[in-house]
Amino acid sequence: MSRLGALLRLCDGAISTNDFLSARIEEFAQLPTWVVPNFLNALQLDRSAEVRGNRRASTGVTSIGYFSGTPTHNRDFELVSTALARVMTRHTDLRLTIVGFLDIGPALRGFADRIDTRPLTDFLTLQTLIGSASLNIVPLLTNVFSNSKSELKYFEAAVVGTPTLASPTYTFRLAIEDGVNGYLVDAYDWEDRLEQAARGELDLAGVAERGLEHALRWYTPAAQAGAVRNAVLGTRAPG
Repeated sequence: MSRLGALLRLCDGAISTNDFLSARIEEFAQLPTWVVPNFLNALQLDRSAEVRGNRRASTGVTSIGYFSGTPTHNRDFELVSTALARVMTRHTDLRLTIVGFLDIGPALRGFADRIDTRPLTDFLTLQTLIGSASLNIVPLLTNVFSNSKSELKYFEAAVVGTPTLASPTYTFRLAIEDGVNGYLVDAYDWEDRLEQAARGELDLAGVAERGLEHALRWYTPAAQAGAVRNAVLGTRAPG
């Protein structure tokens, strides 16, 4: 990390995925920054359209998906593991899908027959796997590291029609309007929100529809062409 910091200070500028991270870069290296949000590429959009076309009409929450990616998420998952175990105890048809590196922890070890695990996969297969879940969960600790992350776990799910429950970090608060295009869940509220979802008390179909509209409006190459152009040319967006 020290070498990366030294390299950063030698640069003329930096590109980040959100304003929070840009502010940290400017504070550390005194460099100009440009924000280019993460967005979906054409192959992801095409695959996601196929996944949506093959989705069956929702019959409730049958599968909760956690798409961890890297081992850095073990502590994040601890926020929700006990809540998941309690909800899965009450709803015996509920399954959990985990993709990526993760230690599920002691709370869920008794549910091995209802947990489907997949290794880290390519970005197109990931869209298919997300689309197979009824619900996408993104628990994150609240700290500088998680606030620097982008909202890609929301829009990767939204574009295949899977609604998201996420911790209210910086980018998720900006991307998700609670109850409209997703749900923001405080650390103490995971069990209640998951229980509501399992009971069919949340408007998951409406949230999925509005999330898809939002993802296609904002997280595409066309939508972010201006941000990319400004970053490459070193110009500022008007206003």
